[in-house]
Amino acid sequence: MSGRLVVIGASPSIAAVAREVDPAAVFLQQPGSPVDEIVRIGCNLYTTDFSRDEELRVLLREVVAPLGVSAVVSVTETGQLPAAVANETLGTTGLRPEVVRRFQDKAVMRQRMAQTVPDLSVRYAVPAGGAEAARRMRAWGAARAVLKPPEGTASRDVRIVADPADLERLDLGAPALLEEFAEGDEYSAETFSTGGTHRLVAVTRKHLFDATVVEAAHVVPAPGLDDGERAMVEKCVARFLDAMELTDGPAHTEFRLRDGEFRIIESHTRIGGDGITRLVQRVTGVDLKRWSLGWSAGLTATDCTTAPEAGAAAIAFVTAPPGRVTAVRVPDFAPQGADVRDVDLYVGPGDEIGELTDSRQRAGHVLATGDDPATVLAAVRDMAARVVVETAR
Repeated sequence: MSGRLVVIGASPSIAAVAREVDPAAVFLQQPGSPVDEIVRIGCNLYTTDFSRDEELRVLLREVVAPLGVSAVVSVTETGQLPAAVANETLGTTGLRPEVVRRFQDKAVMRQRMAQTVPDLSVRYAVPAGGAEAARRMRAWGAARAVLKPPEGTASRDVRIVADPADLERLDLGAPALLEEFAEGDEYSAETFSTGGTHRLVAVTRKHLFDATVVEAAHVVPAPGLDDGERAMVEKCVARFLDAMELTDGPAHTEFRLRDGEFRIIESHTRIGGDGITRLVQRVTGVDLKRWSLGWSAGLTATDCTTAPEAGAAAIAFVTAPPGRVTAVRVPDFAPQGADVRDVDLYVGPGDEIGELTDSRQRAGHVLATGDDPATVLAAVRDMAARVVVETAR
């Protein structure tokens, strides 16, 4: 590595991987963010509000550049654009800011798709108000629609609408994106691109909690997806990434399949969250975290791949009624057909849990591996349902 790796917005676990890639890595964190665990491993760390372009550029030019930099990366959604701005400022390898913006602003993404790959998209609108949103939904003849912030993440403020009359009563206030609901089973494609060639590393089957868009479980590989369907997924995702002009690095692309029809939900210029990278690594041997941190500094797929551990891996999430947590209990239970690798609770007595409207309100997870994806998925969902998180209003 000819210069230092700079990582924006790292968690302690990501910082540890980054230090493996480059022991002299530099970390840029938001003011007020927890840094104790990162500092403890020994590193160069600077705080700056990297959401402010000019403040970031000043730090890069005056402090970071003299250290010698090979690349600037981030594996978080909020760090994607700052990393692109940093690479543009320093002249280092990375995605252009306009490419990242194209992914993060879902209205811009839909517009781009309408111009380039309309067959992979759904009908959409950016309505001026609830009345216009209702008119659009009725004109589509759609049974359901999705209303969401154009630049939202983690399922926040996303609602599924079945009746246009519900839209008429809304005061949208902030800009909103209305999309025709894509029916069918939900998946995500975990890809890595090099010089415009897109490698499909894995396909994840996603399951949602009833009446929400919050993920309940993920499993790798996606059960029931035959070779022909996987080939179609690979082709469609590559066409989409080409249309978006993503040439290098990871992407996490969510889509639905129904009766041979493929529709993009959304995509990100980063690895998937929710433990998906852990599932992928156990099944394929590919360490997407390491590759994402090191690709622009020269790491290849070979550098980031080891022998797979299992034929399948799955994660299921724990929920609880809204309120203040009073007690938690993890069952002494060993499901058949799966090896439980991790049970993690995000809450403890005294913590507050809200309505299950986004992924932040989940209470924990169970992760397991095994030979058969359907069996492992059933096992983690069963065990997650047995975890008790008691709450009181």
